[in-house]
Amino acid sequence: MNRFSTPAAKSPFLAFFCQKLVTPPVFAIAWGLLCLAPTAQAEWEKDPAAWASIEIEPVREEALSWYHPRSLEGHADAELPDPLPLRLALKRYPRPGAQPVLLVHGLSQNDRGLDSRLKPYSFARYLHSRGYDVWVGNLRNAGTPEFESETPPGPHHWTVEDYAVDDFPALVDHVADITKKRPFIVGHSLAAWVMDGWLAGLEFDRFGGVIPNPIKAASRRLRIKGLVTVAGVYGLEWENRLENWKNDPLRTEEDYYHSNYELELLARTEPLYWFIPRLHSLPLGWLKELVSLPLGDIPFVGDKLDRAYRHLSDHLIGSPVFNMFFYAPNTDPEMVRSHLEDGMESISPKLLEQVANAKQCGRRTSYHPHRLGCEVPAYDYSLVRRDPTAMQIPQLLISGNRDRLASAHQIRTHGYELSREKGRARDITYRVMEAAGHLDILGGRGTEEGVFKPVADWMKGR
Repeated sequence: MNRFSTPAAKSPFLAFFCQKLVTPPVFAIAWGLLCLAPTAQAEWEKDPAAWASIEIEPVREEALSWYHPRSLEGHADAELPDPLPLRLALKRYPRPGAQPVLLVHGLSQNDRGLDSRLKPYSFARYLHSRGYDVWVGNLRNAGTPEFESETPPGPHHWTVEDYAVDDFPALVDHVADITKKRPFIVGHSLAAWVMDGWLAGLEFDRFGGVIPNPIKAASRRLRIKGLVTVAGVYGLEWENRLENWKNDPLRTEEDYYHSNYELELLARTEPLYWFIPRLHSLPLGWLKELVSLPLGDIPFVGDKLDRAYRHLSDHLIGSPVFNMFFYAPNTDPEMVRSHLEDGMESISPKLLEQVANAKQCGRRTSYHPHRLGCEVPAYDYSLVRRDPTAMQIPQLLISGNRDRLASAHQIRTHGYELSREKGRARDITYRVMEAAGHLDILGGRGTEEGVFKPVADWMKGR
């Protein structure tokens, strides 16, 4: 039985016509187009091996954002200087007229996080095969060759606010303006934090702080059809906390995957707060060099060395060293190598400080120097989750139950349940992907059934 769907297979009359009546050579081309042409598309939609091999190249698009050179050392003494233009790059897998979807990466990532060159792990290609007009946006200082967004001059000291006020709105507006449709927005990891700032209509005041703009927020909600977050950062909290280790120690593997003592300890290390924010940037290019050692070029023994090194890296990827980012049973070592080679970007030291502040202070706030403490006035991003008007946007929140960064507990508590309190959100869905970590949730062995298909189906239902 043919597993591919064709018009002939769906209609007995059409099957008889194709088999009996269309036999002269003069009708051969027409018969082929009518009876066989849709086979490839049906194959993309039903056979993962087929949709993963779709030979279509993305095209480059550009959105214009603005860079505000502002002081981040507490409250600025002077007003903001005039902003500078910044060009952001988007990939597009075009399907003109179809429902647009914008995919946005998380911290220290780029378009490869959502469009892996290992095609079975490409979210963008999968959604395109399901009939969507797919866009993959790169925030500042991110992107693969030909799809690189610009980097502002000077130190890489941007924060969540720069993404939420400048970059993210530019990407959304570009897709909406070009397609003349309301797109779905899909974000991974830190993109959830950015989305909440965007939903609040954040803008810079004349001193470099951020304030919500209700009018801007209302217009933005009308621009999109729905939001999806995968392993979104809605807080930094774990069920098993370091402060309770004496009374409630880790006893089982389940306890371990509901904790992150390592990150909690780092967030309490005061010397890091003095050192890291003073850096120009935190480059991660050395990871690419580490996984791409040219051992194969060594005469006589190169092939053996290369195989041995790959075998060693397979064991390393499955070790506790990487389990904060990848859950080994769901992880394809080749995907990890691919991600390290071209999917990583440098990190803003100020942004890392802002994330650490969120852990220390117990809430996601706009940037402030750690030394000012947790009582400093700052915008609380959870406010948008308490806004019944903002929460009317359809939302799907997906977590991995082995995610040690954006834990399922904090996504459920601070993302899903907070939004549903007092009936604020009417169309919000929470879904847990079993046996998935923070990065392999988008590029693991169970990703298609756990994320790709549910997201496509959820959007189709709206």
